Amino acid sequence: MKKQHWSICEKCKGQARVLQGPSKRLRRRYQKDLKHFQASKDKEDAPVKPNPKIDICNACDGSGLQKSGTITPVDINFPNVAIIGGGIGGTALAVACLHRGIPFTLYERDNNFQERSQGYGLTLQQASKAMQGLGIPNLKDGIISTRHIVQNSEGKIIGEWGMRKWLKNEPKKKNWT
Repeated sequence: MKKQHWSICEKCKGQARVLQGPSKRLRRRYQKDLKHFQASKDKEDAPVKPNPKIDICNACDGSGLQKSGTITPVDINFPNVAIIGGGIGGTALAVACLHRGIPFTLYERDNNFQERSQGYGLTLQQASKAMQGLGIPNLKDGIISTRHIVQNSEGKIIGEWGMRKWLKNEPKKKNWT
């Protein structure tokens, strides 16, 4: 599998959005209202300059990232960011810093995953936009299940809900456990 590297989008500077100037029609209306205001003897309210429109960046599809041939170099002008906690949020922040060349140190209290029971889970059903934002465009064979399984610290299933979506080549099985 070929390694992929990511860096910030040059067009939007990693912001995922770009400012578009106001439409030609709004600019013309503002110019006309401004001339009328300047020419009028009785000073009514001045026309309000139209706000720029904010659009999703087309170059990066609103993720703020683009594929790159090389690893993004660390920018020493940024301060070193301390990320406390190597869970889902801390790791996502570390990946975002990595893509943008921001130096960081990730701190985690646990020596390994088995040190204490983890009281959370991760569901990827509706996470496609978030995953694209992290630079993961898709998963091999996609996400194919709505089934949720809860396990205790020994791996025994203690709860289950949802349905399994069967692949074409996979025979349907009944799970009676």
